[in-house]
Amino acid sequence: AHVNAVPVFLSLKSRADCIKATITSTIVLILSYGFVAVCGYLTFGTKVDHDILMSYQPISSVVLIAIIMVAIKTYTAYPVNLFCGRTAIDSLSKESTTSLIATDPRQSIEGRILIVCLWFFSTLAAAVFLPNISIAIHYLGALAASFIFIFPGLCLYFHIEEKWINSWGNIISISIAIFYVAIGVFVTVLTLLQSLISDISAKETSATKTC
Repeated sequence: AHVNAVPVFLSLKSRADCIKATITSTIVLILSYGFVAVCGYLTFGTKVDHDILMSYQPISSVVLIAIIMVAIKTYTAYPVNLFCGRTAIDSLSKESTTSLIATDPRQSIEGRILIVCLWFFSTLAAAVFLPNISIAIHYLGALAASFIFIFPGLCLYFHIEEKWINSWGNIISISIAIFYVAIGVFVTVLTLLQSLISDISAKETSATKTC
């Protein structure tokens, strides 16, 4: 959701209730995830899997319903993520060469169809041909720290720097921005190192079993 927040916010006709909607959805997510985490810990203790559905028997009808709901969630979230990706691709094309989404309505629709098709078939090919997508997800997960900490920190820093006035408010804002960037760099490097260590350990374990 943090990736889609900016383009979705910019596309809204009325932005007055954006903060209210963001706070409400965040509270709902915290309560939902917290409830699931507590139930998982009370049921399985420290042996609970990071994907809580993996801890249950797959033959259970309740688990099957949960898996179907997760699939529906993924299906409905795909257009939102695609919207964010299409916006990013179009902004890059505007800066480099000719925009894929032109000002003419017909060309704009054709450009969007082209981006959607390329996006869909590339993800489909990755899902079909990559033997273990979780490895890529581990490394891509490090980018989440960039979206959550580094980029917002940089945006805040440059925003304050453009309209700099010597005041305690600006000094505190700059300090928060630097703190955000530092935390983001730390989490990104830590996540990458953990992924590398986990990948190397898995390869050594598989090699030992083979021998």
